Amino acid sequence: MFVKAPQGLTATPFAVDLAQKIAPFLDGLATVLNEKTEFAAAELSGALKIAVAPIVLTSLSGALFQHLKLVAPNATIELIGWNKETLNDIRSGEILFGISMEQKLIQSVSARALVELNSRVIVRKDHPLTHSEVTPKALEPFAIASIHTAGWNDNKTLAADVMKEQGLTPTIGFRSEFVMAVVDVIEHTDFFMPHSDLFPLKRFPNLKALTPIVNGEQMSFTVFCYFHTKYTNSALISWLERQVRLVIEQERME
Repeated sequence: MFVKAPQGLTATPFAVDLAQKIAPFLDGLATVLNEKTEFAAAELSGALKIAVAPIVLTSLSGALFQHLKLVAPNATIELIGWNKETLNDIRSGEILFGISMEQKLIQSVSARALVELNSRVIVRKDHPLTHSEVTPKALEPFAIASIHTAGWNDNKTLAADVMKEQGLTPTIGFRSEFVMAVVDVIEHTDFFMPHSDLFPLKRFPNLKALTPIVNGEQMSFTVFCYFHTKYTNSALISWLERQVRLVIEQERME
């Protein structure tokens, strides 16, 4: 099954092949056991490693940590940023739970919709745009400062795509996976940041949120949760879904 290697032991080709063949059966067994296991949050121990997309992490990190520590005091909460390897890390078991916009799924990783967020445009308080609602045409003169989320908007900026569909010419002035870098840009320029009603506006008194209107309607997008397929019926995963959804609803703009 194993042979000696410079770094210790390594699996033989037979062992690797066997592991791949029995994995579906072990996952099925885990699913059955999860269905039969009663769940008590207060008894949770060990690490809950959760990956969160940048556009969500800014608002959710502190509130989610505090909430989970309150309801699961014996657990260690690890919140990390979503990156291009997150789905693989969920499949390997390195990460238990992920929160992001729609991603292209890989084998052994499942997703469920968590919540629908309403789109918002974030600009500095003294920005030339003065109305509470804004159209793509009104945004055209200003550059976009975009938050990059791996696997979701790698090679595009959704706000720019919407503007192009309206026959407009958008300008992408800045892109970063670091939300605070994007915030710093819009605080000191007339750039605008596409975001949602989950943005923690109260923490940034020098910024304001505008509601984008496209073809007479408000825009929205879905946030999903991601987990290993063997946990589809897991009481822990269902519990985490409920807790994250609860915190998101509490943190949204009024």
